[in-house]
Amino acid sequence: MEQFKVCEKETKTKTYSKEGLARETKVDPHEAARQATRDWLSEKVDALSTQIDAHEADVERLSSGKGAKRHRAEVEQLEASIKRHRWHIARLEQIARLLDNDALQHEQIDEIKEDVEYYIDANQEPDFMDAYDETMDIFESLELGELAPAGDDDAAPAADAGRRK
Repeated sequence: MEQFKVCEKETKTKTYSKEGLARETKVDPHEAARQATRDWLSEKVDALSTQIDAHEADVERLSSGKGAKRHRAEVEQLEASIKRHRWHIARLEQIARLLDNDALQHEQIDEIKEDVEYYIDANQEPDFMDAYDETMDIFESLELGELAPAGDDDAAPAADAGRRK
């Protein structure tokens, strides 16, 4: 009987009354999971953007001054890293758009989270490029290869071009 009273009170409460406005809105679990995935994607794009900013500052610091020619190899390595980061950002933004358009499910994105987090955390390490395989595409399971990121056709790694059909 108590459950019935609670249910009846919920259904009869007017939406714009003080009590109705004070009551928190019920969120669909599927929509909550999608929002959490959307937030995660945004967080990872921000992390990569921060790394790009740091790399660009390093490039500028190394390029200016008397020792610019001495640091040419390091500058080229940083620029390659910036290019790779921008490609990953374009892919993450593409995934976010596909998630918003219901072309991808949050469960599919959850499968690549660990790989993306490893890339973001480990790419700062000096021996990362030795272990990083350019032919490995962490987004391959989402089948994004046919879709080109908007405006970043030249930013894709060489391995992606060889993989397209």
